[in-house]
Amino acid sequence: MNDVVIEARDLSVTYNDDDGVVEALKDFTLRVRAGEAACVVGQSGCGKTTLLKALSAIVIPTGGGVYFHSSELRRPSHRIGI
Repeated sequence: MNDVVIEARDLSVTYNDDDGVVEALKDFTLRVRAGEAACVVGQSGCGKTTLLKALSAIVIPTGGGVYFHSSELRRPSHRIGI
């Protein structure tokens, strides 16, 4: 039985801003099993919000992947208007 609820494998997120390319996450790996709790802490600008957005599929990683109950979260093939 696979008890991993959410997993990030070699997760990377980069984006462009006024100063050039920003590497918000690089090769980040995390595995949270059923019944476990995880806490995201760190100094300002270290990528906490980017990580949470990637884990919730708000931000699509530029490298690696995010898996929920072993199924990879991917960009939807179409946008849903709200």
